[in-house]
Amino acid sequence: MTTEPGGEARRAAVLRGASLPLLIVVLLLSAAPSIAVETGLFTAPEMEGFVKIQELDGDGNDDGVKETRIRRFRNVNGDRMFTMTAKDQLWAWSVDAVDDDDSQINRNYVLRDSDCDGRFDERYRLDEGFNLPACLE
Repeated sequence: MTTEPGGEARRAAVLRGASLPLLIVVLLLSAAPSIAVETGLFTAPEMEGFVKIQELDGDGNDDGVKETRIRRFRNVNGDRMFTMTAKDQLWAWSVDAVDDDDSQINRNYVLRDSDCDGRFDERYRLDEGFNLPACLE
């Protein structure tokens, strides 16, 4: 069996060319940010020992309107907590314990009420984005 000169090289180039679009798709999907939100029912954190240190208005959905009231708290250990309220509806809690690297989601998290029913049904890591629920926009 004979092959034409350069046939193997040409076939390899075609195979490489065919797999290039697949490689691009895989790279794009792996580069996309992922949000690891946990769903369930979560209890608001205990406020004992925390003192309010700041109260300000913020933009909860990046639309340029400061519709969210943010209250920041701190305890004697330096742990931080904040709440977010819009239209008299508490929609987020955050807890940040200062004596660790924030990787433990049971100690460092944001709780969010995604559907305005008064129950916190989402939990995010501190480094993940979250927004004002659509029911409060």
